[in-house]
Formats: sequence, C-alpha cells, structure tokens
Amino acid sequence: MVILSRMGIEGVAAYTIVGYVAFVQIMIITGFATGLGPIVGYGFGAGKTDHIKRIRKIALISSFITGLICSAILYLSW
Repeated sequence: MVILSRMGIEGVAAYTIVGYVAFVQIMIITGFATGLGPIVGYGFGAGKTDHIKRIRKIALISSFITGLICSAILYLSW
C-alpha cells in the first residue's frame, strides 16, 4: 500500500517488473553455481587445476554478462 499511495499504479508496475527480472537473474546465476559444483569437483579430483580455472572463468564471465543483460532490461524498462 505504501508504493501505491506514493507512486501510484505505475510505481507498483515498475516494482513488479524489477522484482521479476531480479528473480530471473537470481535463478540463472544459481543455475550456474549449481552446475559448476560437479565440474569443479571432477577437475579437483583429477588434479586438473587448469581445468578448474578455465571453468571458473567461463562461469564468472557468464554471470557477469547475465547481470549486464538484466541491468539493461531494467534500465530500458524505466
């Protein structure tokens, strides 16, 4: 009720969009982190530190790009 009384219907709509986009971003990054566990575990068990570093770099870049895309969506929705 606070957002509705201060910003009106547009404020509630904007807050809803931000909430949905942030939730999707969190789900995607959680998927990266969940999928990274077994891959890093395999590399660690096999003693392949170069494999771990390469996979970690790919995961960080993917998460960063996902964050940029979600930020752009939020910026353009205003």
